[in-house]
Amino acid sequence: MRLQNDGDIQRVLSVYALPIYRLAYARTRSRSDAEDICQEVFLELVSRNPTFPTENARRAWLIRVTVNKSNSLWRTLWRRRVELREKVEVAAAQSDEASALADALAALSEDDRMLIHLFYYEGLKSGEIAGVLKRRPDAVRKQLSRARARMKRILSGEGFE
Repeated sequence: MRLQNDGDIQRVLSVYALPIYRLAYARTRSRSDAEDICQEVFLELVSRNPTFPTENARRAWLIRVTVNKSNSLWRTLWRRRVELREKVEVAAAQSDEASALADALAALSEDDRMLIHLFYYEGLKSGEIAGVLKRRPDAVRKQLSRARARMKRILSGEGFE
């Protein structure tokens, strides 16, 4: 499956733009960075125009590229300096309950946040996550279980049940 025309590009954008943006936002916790990453991912898709055997293969490729672009962003020195200021801005704009959930997610490691996002927000099964992240399915299930337990401990300290 290759992108043949503008209609194909529009269809792929309409199907995957929001999930890719949400994954990038979950990784970066910044709207502007998530938008930039989303643009970069789709530019790479259009410029490379790879052939995919199935739609699931395209989805996995888009997720993998999004994770890679997010990782590249975190490595930059500028990103490390801006992180604290943006966390303060985001916290000020959220309700108490949403803020507590966002704080709990932020307290998790980047890997835990990504696993929770892919499983709960993107609806990927553990086997699909394993394929995207190039890990064993049993390892993904165990890591996801541990991430849930960490999240539960954090939220139980906030008064959630």
